[in-house]
Amino acid sequence: MHYMNDEQIKLYVVAHKDFDGLPEGRTVIGVGENRAISVADVYDDCGDNIAQKNGSFCELTALYWIWKNSDADIAGLEHYRRFFLYAKKPVCVEKVKKILSKFDAIMPVKLYYKRSAYEQFAREHPIGDLDETGRIIEELCPSYKPDFDKLKKVKWLYTCNMIIAPKAVFDDYCAWLFPILFELEKRIDLAGRDDYQRRAIGFIAERLLNVYLWHNSNLKIKRLKITPAGDMKYHSYPVAKLVYFIKTLLKMDC
Repeated sequence: MHYMNDEQIKLYVVAHKDFDGLPEGRTVIGVGENRAISVADVYDDCGDNIAQKNGSFCELTALYWIWKNSDADIAGLEHYRRFFLYAKKPVCVEKVKKILSKFDAIMPVKLYYKRSAYEQFAREHPIGDLDETGRIIEELCPSYKPDFDKLKKVKWLYTCNMIIAPKAVFDDYCAWLFPILFELEKRIDLAGRDDYQRRAIGFIAERLLNVYLWHNSNLKIKRLKITPAGDMKYHSYPVAKLVYFIKTLLKMDC
């Protein structure tokens, strides 16, 4: 695909509070209860929106807003503390344009685990949420079930619900994703969970973006590093193996 001007490319940054270090060429979408974010260009409660679901849908309220309201030809979703990088700097609009003249989507580099993505989820979240998602996929879009089942085998994921893609790809993904999430919302009980585990729908969507890409394997993916937050470490596979080996040695009794 070829684009003639920057106005057709919009890189959206989701934020629930003010922050420093906003890269050029970004549009900030404010989410959550805070409606006094000085850097926000728009909030997720205007137009066609699901802003009221932010507590469990997290950045997906911004994703939904982009799907339903953005007129961009290429759209991207980043976080206020996580940006796609190119040459160790936040990727610029011109570079996005060049990359997507050869690729169908830009994704974060893979995050590797010591165990399967399914097992990793079970260690961090109620596994019943993911199992119920599998049942919903079998009901609504059964051709995706074999791809969903790969979560029990693979030991890596694209994470953070971050993507840059032509709007046609963006829209197709969202049209597949949100019916699954809305049905899941009806079936799981978030009452009694702490604030972190109430973000269940957002956690599930991270896995489903991978399922979508595995199913649509014809899409050509360009992987870019992202600015890390917290203790998340993104490595190439050889480096990931080396890091795991070193950590194992350090835990051994000598």
